[in-house]
Amino acid sequence: MVSCGASGAYLLSLQVADVRRLCSENKMSLLIDEVNQALIDDRKGVAPPFIKTWPLQYPPPLSMSLSTLPVEVLGQIIAEAWALPLTPFQRLQMATSPLLVSRSFAWEFTRVFCTDIHILTPSHLNHVLRLVLPRLTVAFLSTDSPFSPMEFCRSISFLLQVDPYRGNPLPHPVWNNIRCIMQLLPKYLPNVQRVLLNYHNWWCSDPYFTRLRLPEQVVELDVVFTHSLPFSKARLKQDMSLVEDPSFALPGVKKLTVVGGNWWFVSQLVSACHDAKSVTSDTFKKPVMSIIQEGIVPTPKKQLKSYI
Repeated sequence: MVSCGASGAYLLSLQVADVRRLCSENKMSLLIDEVNQALIDDRKGVAPPFIKTWPLQYPPPLSMSLSTLPVEVLGQIIAEAWALPLTPFQRLQMATSPLLVSRSFAWEFTRVFCTDIHILTPSHLNHVLRLVLPRLTVAFLSTDSPFSPMEFCRSISFLLQVDPYRGNPLPHPVWNNIRCIMQLLPKYLPNVQRVLLNYHNWWCSDPYFTRLRLPEQVVELDVVFTHSLPFSKARLKQDMSLVEDPSFALPGVKKLTVVGGNWWFVSQLVSACHDAKSVTSDTFKKPVMSIIQEGIVPTPKKQLKSYI
């Protein structure tokens, strides 16, 4: 038997309608503050005063008028929403809000998240490795299921976000995480076959990209450039390219996708992935595979010197 204090009773008293109402009124911060205060009062043995303002609500009796989504349908909706090209802030919101809705919602979201993991910050990776993958998260505590996040995970994405006005820190802190987890994939995430790098607000070259080493199990590589400002998008079209490194190659990549990159970057990356069977990019007007067959490898206008 698990004992939950006043804070637990408060969380259990919340109904989906309460959470939806707070979200619509932009009062989610109020809910979070009250839950945090409840945890503090729990440790002190003090009954939180807001229990009176949040009376225990019982669900209405089941009837034909009560609309309930099947778990399978709920999981499909969450999966399709998670697969959308969300902004970093939107994805962060989606990664934190579902756990407050209901146990079923939290379970289905965690299952979707563990299938296609998105690492949003360096500290977020530590959370995923320590809590989510070993099934120590709240979504699994009361769920009797054979689901194993380590076995289900099929892709992992990394967000490299910078302030375009301050320049790009080199190396970006996330690169330490990328190198670390690439070494752990064969042992802990053996079914991961796709890696995605999301450069947000980058406008110049990342010299550490050529240090990327993928394990044999990874056969798909996606590189996506997103922007919240037109300034970085315009500069990217002119200045972005790979650092010259003749030894850089990703022969294990069979499917390459580049979104938002300029002509120089895409062409150099295609040359590095010389065994790719499928190449997709929104940069070229004609199919990229035809360019590969023609053997056209351009020389960038601006090439960073290799100083690593």
